[in-house]
Amino acid sequence: MSEINTIEKTKPIIIPSNRYSYSLPFSNYNKYLFELKLKMGNKTKVIRKIEDQKTSEIISASNKIPYHKISDFKMKVHVIPDDNIHDLELEGKIDNELASFTKTNKKVYIEFVKSPLDYVICNCTVVFTDTYKYSISPPM
Repeated sequence: MSEINTIEKTKPIIIPSNRYSYSLPFSNYNKYLFELKLKMGNKTKVIRKIEDQKTSEIISASNKIPYHKISDFKMKVHVIPDDNIHDLELEGKIDNELASFTKTNKKVYIEFVKSPLDYVICNCTVVFTDTYKYSISPPM
């Protein structure tokens, strides 16, 4: 009796070599324009920064802005290109007697910290899509 050979040789699929590839990273394409207005006596100082992240150090100690001279602030954040998000604003008065000052609403968080040389350090974070929860330790 003769055997029938049903196994045939297969040929590999040839993929043309290409030195270039394209892929989309899994990240947020938005940019954030942070605009901080500081009132210092009779003067108003405006600082703007564009960042890829939701957090930015708006002012560092190297900017040499005296902490004790700042009385009021207004922070406004624009999301680029999707500026359909409204009310990304926060404003208030800074208590210069404290070494740090923070303020937040449901969309923006800002902190002002006094450096050892009395210069201000300011960080701002957009929190409108993040979920931050507070926890309280149970009583003992």
